[in-house]
Amino acid sequence: LVVSIFNSLFGRIIPLEPTHLLVAGSDWLAQAQRAGFSQNSVKMVNGHSFDYSNYLRGISKLKDSELLQGKIAVFLDNSEPMFASDLIFLGRKVHHTSDVWYPALTKFFDKIEIETGVKTEIAGHYKSKHPAIAPCFDNRRVYYGRTCELVNKSAFVITVSSTAISYAVLFRKPVILIYSDQLKHDLREMSHIKYLATTLGISPINIDDTAIDFSSLLNIDEDKYLKYEQRCLTSTKSLRCNAQIILEDIMNIQCDPS
Repeated sequence: LVVSIFNSLFGRIIPLEPTHLLVAGSDWLAQAQRAGFSQNSVKMVNGHSFDYSNYLRGISKLKDSELLQGKIAVFLDNSEPMFASDLIFLGRKVHHTSDVWYPALTKFFDKIEIETGVKTEIAGHYKSKHPAIAPCFDNRRVYYGRTCELVNKSAFVITVSSTAISYAVLFRKPVILIYSDQLKHDLREMSHIKYLATTLGISPINIDDTAIDFSSLLNIDEDKYLKYEQRCLTSTKSLRCNAQIILEDIMNIQCDPS
């Protein structure tokens, strides 16, 4: 948000007319076309989302990683309710509170660990500042900057609606979408959760429910995962990351394949 405000103010001083638009997925291409970029001498360049590009850059290193050998579940954390998020700048209310959300969440983790035999690790949100061993997660481990690696090592992924769900799609990991009795009153957030659930072919889970059949949640719909990848994550089959695409296809600078 801060970056967009800066660009808007800067653009009033020095006009910023784009020459190229990097497009990741058919949904984003459709938005760009509706915005008229294709009629304004802006060249469309087929590329990837940030997460997909990061996945391509790191995938060769992941095979040699020694992190968390064995089964884990990864929770893709959001900054709220403990830390501020963009919702504040957008004037939106945060419906779930720390005193209710975290105890319910850790109780849910306890259940799923017993049912599946995994341990839950936390992929920290970049706007949060949890300690490495976080009391709010019942002293579970929190990692920063290693989400791609964590998801690669996981048996499945748990999230409310993190955009890092992209890694679960790319690594073909089952996703458990969650909400709570508090969160279900946030109609906009619930709409997004339900949209993701429909898109990935899964059912969202209320962590406050006492009876949950976890075995029914640990499957993936390969066809829907692939469609999500094509719609939202990439517009090319190229295995080059975005930086290489920009250098080679826009700036005509050839990169060393190694």
